[in-house]
Amino acid sequence: MRSKFLLKISIVLVVVIFFVFGIVMPQYREDYMVALVDKYNYAKEIAAPKVILYGGSSVAFGIDSERIEQKLGMPVVNMGLHAGWGQTFPMDITRDIIKEGDIVVVLPEYYDFEPGLSNGALAWPALEDNLEFLSRASIKDIYVLYQAIPVYLQRCITLYKTHTGNQSVEGVYSRSAFNMYGDIKTTGNKNIMEKGYLVGDVYSPYVNENLITYYNKYNKYVSEKGAIMLAAGGPIIDSPEQTSEEVIEQVYAQVSNKLEFEFISSAEDYIYPIKYFYDTNYHLNDNGRAQRTEQLIEDIQNWLEKVNHFFQKNCKKFFIQL
Repeated sequence: MRSKFLLKISIVLVVVIFFVFGIVMPQYREDYMVALVDKYNYAKEIAAPKVILYGGSSVAFGIDSERIEQKLGMPVVNMGLHAGWGQTFPMDITRDIIKEGDIVVVLPEYYDFEPGLSNGALAWPALEDNLEFLSRASIKDIYVLYQAIPVYLQRCITLYKTHTGNQSVEGVYSRSAFNMYGDIKTTGNKNIMEKGYLVGDVYSPYVNENLITYYNKYNKYVSEKGAIMLAAGGPIIDSPEQTSEEVIEQVYAQVSNKLEFEFISSAEDYIYPIKYFYDTNYHLNDNGRAQRTEQLIEDIQNWLEKVNHFFQKNCKKFFIQL
């Protein structure tokens, strides 16, 4: 009797799992978050050496990857998407794109982010059709995703019952808003915030020390793959309520001292006027994106020149000794 009961329970569970994951849950195929899948697939297609950019939405809204590719002569993929699910989760689940010779650039947003996934329901749209990502997620992140299943499933069931899932979404917060490199295509050149900035979101620049520890650990993985990891600056709005440049420079110095890889930017170079921002204090409009991209190109080129000079100098010494 007991074996029959267990068999029935098992069959019911299989049917429920199939219904949930095979029919109900794929309701967000046009969602903004699913752009991570497109970014990942593009990164797998392009040859190394390449430039990989990691960060939150400030990277998605703030980089012209094609311009970087033209100037550096290397393929570029923009993996930036949404800081709401943390800085580290996308880096973990897509780390297999890193190959020998790649340059991995992290562009953290200055906020008190802890390592790990912060919002499981926000991450599920990128996973519902791509469960293989979970094989690279940490146990902690999988638990956060598990906790979010009831909320996410409820949303999916509502979309399924109302036949409103998997529909095209217009505007910048959609999967179709990204180009092949992983950049938001365009936001125009206006700042649409009422005061030019969000009053409640003006923050003191900060990078959590636990996040720095994570980056240092990730750097070891990158090095083992024969690639190089760098850190670069994120946009800081020059608002009346923003922290002084001295404090920002102090944060840069602290971060640089604690990172075990190079921070290639200077604080003052990434402070932009209000007119360069779009809809949040993190997102740049097209003019702002152009300015930031040129600055990032300059930072990477300066770093490359320094590295080349070092190797030329040391190789010359080596041959002289021979």
